[in-house]
Amino acid sequence: MRGAISRCYTVCMGQGRSYIARGNRNQSRFFILLSVILVIILAVWGIPMFIEYVAGSGNEGRESQTVSSIPPQRPVLNPLPEATNSATIIVEGFSSPKVETQLFLDSFQKDSLVTTNEGNFRFVVELPKGEHSVMVKAVGDGGKSSDSETRRVFFDNAALSLEVSEPKEGAEIIGGKYRLLTVAGKVNKPEVTLKVGGNFVKVGNDGKFSGTYELAEGNNEIGIIAVDPAGNVAESKIRVKFSL
Repeated sequence: MRGAISRCYTVCMGQGRSYIARGNRNQSRFFILLSVILVIILAVWGIPMFIEYVAGSGNEGRESQTVSSIPPQRPVLNPLPEATNSATIIVEGFSSPKVETQLFLDSFQKDSLVTTNEGNFRFVVELPKGEHSVMVKAVGDGGKSSDSETRRVFFDNAALSLEVSEPKEGAEIIGGKYRLLTVAGKVNKPEVTLKVGGNFVKVGNDGKFSGTYELAEGNNEIGIIAVDPAGNVAESKIRVKFSL
C-alpha cells in the first residue's frame, strides 16, 4: 500500500512539475511577444517622434541663428546726379523690408529710418557746397549690416558767366567771304557744354571757346548758351547784319 501511495505521489509531483514548467514557458513566450510588440511600436512611432522633436528643436535654433546672422539685402540706390545746383537732393532706393537704414554723408551718419513693407527708403539730404560721398547702410536684427554703393555728388550753385568777344553786338558784315562768322568768347568754368546757334563748340581748360556760325542775308540773331555740370546756365544773344 505504501508503495502504491509513493508511486502515486511521484506521478502527481511529476505531472505538477511538468504543468508548472509548461506554464513558465508559456509565460516567458508571452513576455517575449509583448516585448517584441513594444519594440515595434517604439520603432514605428516612438523613435521617429523623438528624432523629429529633437531635430525640430535643433532646426529652430539653427534657423533662428541663421536668420540673425544673415545681413539685410544690400541697399540699391536710385540714380543720383553727379553734380547739382540744388542744396537739397533726394536719396532713395530699396533694401530688405522693415530694416533700419542709415544715411551717411562723407562717412558721417546724418539720418536713419526703417524701410517700408516693400523695403523702400527715402532720405532728404542737405548738401554743403563742394563734392560729397553718399552711402546707405542697412542693419538687421542680429546687428549684421550691408552697405550700398558709394555715390559722389558735387554741389555747385556758383553763377556761370559768359562773355562774347566777337562779333560785337550790332556789327554789320559785308562780303560773301565773311558769311561763315567766327564766334568767340570765354566762360568762367572749364567743364561747360556750350552751343553757338545750336551747334556744340569745344571749351578749353582756360574757359575760352571759338566756333563758327553761317550767316543769312539781313539781320541775324546768334544764340550762345553754356551749361555747367551742375545745371547752372548762362546765355547770350548777339545781333549782326550781313549783306553780300
